[in-house]
Amino acid sequence: PTPPPNPAPHGTLTLNSGKAYANSSTVSARITNSGGPATTYALSVGAQTMNGQWSPDGAGGQTISVSLPATSSCQATTVTGTLTGPGGTASFSASITYDGDVQATATSMNPNLASNNRPIGGTQPLAMTLSYGDKQFTNEPLALLYIDPLPGECSGINGYFIGAASDSVSSPTDARWVPFQAGTAGVINIPPAIQDGQSYSFKVFLRDAAGNVMGSGQDASVSYDTTVPNVSGSSVPATGSGAGNDVAHLDLTGVQVSDTTYQQMTGKAYWGVSIVVTDQPTIDGADPRWTQAGVVNQGVLGASLDWNLYFANSVQPTVPGKSYYVHLRFVDGAGNVSSSVVNSTGVTPLAFSSLKTLFVPLITH
Repeated sequence: PTPPPNPAPHGTLTLNSGKAYANSSTVSARITNSGGPATTYALSVGAQTMNGQWSPDGAGGQTISVSLPATSSCQATTVTGTLTGPGGTASFSASITYDGDVQATATSMNPNLASNNRPIGGTQPLAMTLSYGDKQFTNEPLALLYIDPLPGECSGINGYFIGAASDSVSSPTDARWVPFQAGTAGVINIPPAIQDGQSYSFKVFLRDAAGNVMGSGQDASVSYDTTVPNVSGSSVPATGSGAGNDVAHLDLTGVQVSDTTYQQMTGKAYWGVSIVVTDQPTIDGADPRWTQAGVVNQGVLGASLDWNLYFANSVQPTVPGKSYYVHLRFVDGAGNVSSSVVNSTGVTPLAFSSLKTLFVPLITH
């Protein structure tokens, strides 16, 4: 009788042990045969072709090295191949993406900012209280760490650790790595040795899913500031102006603001000013109207301030013929607010006819 024909080979290809990404342009290519006997193999990637003899028994598997094209970073490369034997030729292929380095940024964030909306690991964001401040400052013994991949990061960040400023490269298996999940924030714990008015310098090391490590780390720092701005002068004269006498012109020449910490670190006496308008000559710093109706403007005020009495007015609807007062508190970049309040004298609008005009302080950098 005629012997049955040999079945064709059946080849499969596994690149880099089945991982979707490689951090080296040279990857392992494992060819296995689960079909009929094979005698030769061929692999092709780009213009590169590799040929060889199959194992003597015609089965089993073989591992060879394949060089990915130099231009394949963040682009999938497909390797094709064939197994040929007495029963015919079988084709197969596999794809892999080369990711040669970590592409991401790490930024320290003031934990008090209301704009912080990233969960801390698997928990919800911290209880944010402020919508203003400098992201590089904090008045708590911690700050948040925002990690954001750049367009060239294709495998994604999967780990980070915060090291000392003198730290060097860490291996991908260093025990200090913390798992990272996109859209979350890490916590930077400021050591107890860092005192008020000092900056904590550190390095952030990042690792991506391809196994790349940011070798030299990214230098970063956060400034620790718990000192509130000091204000001299609690009352300032105000005169009415505008079409309806509804713009208060505040003479601030008698107000002096100093901050031993923020001023020493930035050269500015304060970061900004919190403003609210009421129908009372004075207001307490803990009054909820500061947050319910008030506004915060960044920048240092000049010798005077023109403020439209309609804006940040806690009394709604506003009433012509009634006296209104502008109240000021001064804020530094860490979110510390002056304990004393500067109150203006009263201004009585005849009409609120300047509603389309908002007078704001000059913002300087």
